[in-house]
Amino acid sequence: TALPLVYFSFGTYFSVRNDVLSLAVRALALQNIRVLFAKGLSEIEELDNPPNTWLVRPYFPQTAVLPYCDLVICHGGNNTITEALAEGVPLVVAPFASDQFGGAASIEEHGLGSVFDPNNATVDDICKCIRDAFEMRANTMSVREKLKVQVSGAMLVPKLCEDFFDI
Repeated sequence: TALPLVYFSFGTYFSVRNDVLSLAVRALALQNIRVLFAKGLSEIEELDNPPNTWLVRPYFPQTAVLPYCDLVICHGGNNTITEALAEGVPLVVAPFASDQFGGAASIEEHGLGSVFDPNNATVDDICKCIRDAFEMRANTMSVREKLKVQVSGAMLVPKLCEDFFDI
């Protein structure tokens, strides 16, 4: 059996938070997993020699890799949360700003992942979040099934226009 695959990205803007990235990288290095790390603009010492089970790039096509992932670690942007849940993938969220706090609270409240405070977390806190989130796969798969029965993305706008504007 292949090791679990974790997708890790703080997006372009928050990838400059080397302090938090460094903690998360150290926590991930303690896990028996494979990692796709979209490092964005970050340049952290911990990535000088990543484990051979890690693939580190500035960017990954997120929607292309998520179907293969077992966990997502992110800053809680709406797109990442929505895309992960559409694939049934639990999340570990580190909200930094704006709507990320609401998304993180909702993820935690509904048992779809775990949350850590990027400004105060320790490596141990992040390790616990990772362990806890892996246990929530059944919940996220349930959300995935509910999302599958709704209108596909390609048909969503025409359907909304039809329903809302009666056109």
